[in-house]
Amino acid sequence: MNERRGCLQLTPPISNPNPLLSNRAVFPAETVEHRASTHAGKGDGGRLRNGRDVAELQRRQQMIADLFQEPDLLASIRTELKSIRDIERSVGRLSQASGNARDLVALKTSLGQVPKLKRELQKLIDRIEFGANPLEAAVSDANQAQQAVCLPPQLQREIREMPALAEKLAGALVDDPPFAVKEGGIFCDGYDRDLDALRQASRDGKNWISQLQEREIVATGIKSLKVRYNSVFGYFIEITKSNLASVPEHYTRKQTTVGGERFITPELKEMEAKILGADEIQSGTGTSNVLSVTDTIQKRPIS
Repeated sequence: MNERRGCLQLTPPISNPNPLLSNRAVFPAETVEHRASTHAGKGDGGRLRNGRDVAELQRRQQMIADLFQEPDLLASIRTELKSIRDIERSVGRLSQASGNARDLVALKTSLGQVPKLKRELQKLIDRIEFGANPLEAAVSDANQAQQAVCLPPQLQREIREMPALAEKLAGALVDDPPFAVKEGGIFCDGYDRDLDALRQASRDGKNWISQLQEREIVATGIKSLKVRYNSVFGYFIEITKSNLASVPEHYTRKQTTVGGERFITPELKEMEAKILGADEIQSGTGTSNVLSVTDTIQKRPIS
């Protein structure tokens, strides 16, 4: 092993490099840590931070060797780690107001997996204790020393569950929100009554818009009539040039296009104001809720 830039460079072992692994199989042409890093999960679970503390490296290698002896637990722990995102990064982005809805959902998903991960760790601890040398287990001091060396119990103690925050996020956030907070659609129905009312107003208005097209086709006899929307001109009724002679008098011209004309009616204009107003207020309410949830996270430090 060579020291370089404050870290240990692990070289392929010629013989077993760790006396703690004397009863374990040796993996040729690669260290145990290298093999573990090859098969690590994503996010926090995929990071293998090597230091210069040999005792710490030995504890990690011992845990990895124990996991290789329990392939079912290794597979289940790996599965749980794949579902745990980079919590530290998500919390950092949210605390600096540079995060987005995906960071909140990543945190929700990760906190929901922590209890499952701890259950699998406990299974590993139980199996290690069950397979321990009974003569050593009978000696209290030796047993305590072994517990101090063993990494899984330490991880079990240090990994914190946050059930209150996990429950709050699970009840607040949809599973697949839009990227930008201002787009809305981040929070579940039932989380905020005011937000629910605004959503319902927007939905009702959009349903009215879709029904308007059918009514106007029947009223005007123009089968190609379309009610459309864009961010520049809002809602409008679009009629092709060949049907302009059939346009009712109460239609107000809004824009001329290459293929026809765009019109507005008093009732369409009124409904447009209701829909866009509800959407705008909904966006502001959603942003306030995001800030509220973020503040809750900051008051409950993850690390």
